[in-house]
Amino acid sequence: MAQRIPNDPNAGIKFEELEVAINDLDSASAGENVKAALSDLPGIRSVRLVRGGAQISYNPLGISKEAIRDAITRAGFTIDGMESSTGTAPGRE
Repeated sequence: MAQRIPNDPNAGIKFEELEVAINDLDSASAGENVKAALSDLPGIRSVRLVRGGAQISYNPLGISKEAIRDAITRAGFTIDGMESSTGTAPGRE
């Protein structure tokens, strides 16, 4: 039986899912640079690299889409588009 973690900081948070099309994301090292630029930001739950971009799960109360966009551009990449959808609270996915 799974043990419930008391004081889970993610309990009840509605995460958003953001799909970002990123130009010049054409190598594993480029993808790792994007992932590193995002992974340590507050409000980012996960970053999954996909062909031509990234799927990002984030807490919109902890970080804005604009801050995510800025982090990617500071890493040296340009964004071709962003699309978001509402996610679910952890454990209810």
